[in-house]
Amino acid sequence: MVAELKATMFEAIDSKSKRGVTLMKGLKSAISAIAVHPNQPYLAVAQDDGWIGIYDYENDFKLEIFDDITKKDKKNNDKAILPDKVPKLGETKDGRPARKRLITCMEFTPDGELLIALWKGKIEVLSMEEKKLLEEYPADLAVSDKRTSDAIKQLIVSPDGKYFACSDSNNCVNLYKKDHLNGDPETEICWRFIGKVMSHTVEISSICFSNSLDENDTLRLFSIGKDRRCFEYNVEHSTMSHGLPVEHVFPLEKESFPTACIWYPGNLDSKEGLLLTANNEYKMKLWNPTTKSSRRTCLGPTYGGEITKLKLLSEHGFREGKQYLLY
Repeated sequence: MVAELKATMFEAIDSKSKRGVTLMKGLKSAISAIAVHPNQPYLAVAQDDGWIGIYDYENDFKLEIFDDITKKDKKNNDKAILPDKVPKLGETKDGRPARKRLITCMEFTPDGELLIALWKGKIEVLSMEEKKLLEEYPADLAVSDKRTSDAIKQLIVSPDGKYFACSDSNNCVNLYKKDHLNGDPETEICWRFIGKVMSHTVEISSICFSNSLDENDTLRLFSIGKDRRCFEYNVEHSTMSHGLPVEHVFPLEKESFPTACIWYPGNLDSKEGLLLTANNEYKMKLWNPTTKSSRRTCLGPTYGGEITKLKLLSEHGFREGKQYLLY
């Protein structure tokens, strides 16, 4: 009996013909920060190991991964750790200090730049137009000039895109402005540090800018902390030599702790500038920071824990005359 068998085990296989179609790429580590572009269909996701992925959600969620943003700040020993052997957040390994989240927060500007805050107190700028990290930035964007910097906890951008502020682990509020370097009109326009202040005695819970519909209104900056107080800062008169001046301060709570704040939209049902705050007793309050008085108190969401962050959707979030607030 003679039989013919096809020797498939010795057949030359074209590797390209065996590949499937990639529908969506994923991330290789935990997510530490998320930011959405105000005008373009870009979703930025920061990974726990320092990589950043930019999704184009109108183009089948096409993913573009940027190289390790924090690689120039890492030590050689940190680079040698394999991704699958990196200890979890807060854990120690081989006697080393507990690992911290490399990227703490990030935010898009109206011009399309992505501001990336690092745990070492530095801020990196990623240009979406050039699709690269601006490594040789004209100004040094850091919350401290000390060797041991303070971790950045929150970063916000003003509605006009001319300022951004951040709070750090040293209970300081830092302010930056997009202007000519050192005030020289012949130099290029970039972000530069213009002042900071340590106003709170304990941890800062949240910071926010005002968003007035009147272009003649002065930009206002607020911060709330676990000392149960709200500070308002004079953005216009902030300088590197004199710091960020405090304009007003008033108490928010007597027993509970404020956890988040945001400027209340002036186009809803109020003609006065109001500040919306949330506390750890699941209450939400409206304040008039000019008169330092409470306008309204209501019960907020009672499930999922206390509110720690508030985000107002842009004009694209309007549905049937309603505007939505994320928490």
